Amino acid sequence: GELDEAEAALRESRALHLRMGTAQQLLDVIALLAFKRGRIPESAIAYGWFKAHARQEGWPIKVRDNEELISGLRGSLAAHQLEHYYAQGAAMNHLEAAELALGPSRSSD
Repeated sequence: GELDEAEAALRESRALHLRMGTAQQLLDVIALLAFKRGRIPESAIAYGWFKAHARQEGWPIKVRDNEELISGLRGSLAAHQLEHYYAQGAAMNHLEAAELALGPSRSSD
C-alpha cells in the first residue's frame, strides 16, 4: 500500500544520501515511517538521534511532520520511556539508528 511505496522511496533516497554522505538528514523521515509502521520504540530512537544532532548541524526541520511524530510518540509512550529512547538514539551511530528504525526490507526482491 501507501506505506510500502513510501518505504521503498525512502530506502532508494537513503541509498543516494549514503553515497553523498548526507543520510543522517533523513532520520526524522525514517522515524515517522517507523512510527506509522507501529515500530514505536525504534521510531523514538531514530528521532532521538535526529533531535540531538539536527539543530547543531543546521539541517532543515520539517515542522509539520515532526509535530505529527512527536505527538504520536507522546501519546504512545510514557515521558520517561520517551526520554530513554531519545537518549539511546542520541548515543547511537546514525546508521545504526536508521537500520533499527527501518527494520528488514519489506520488498519482495
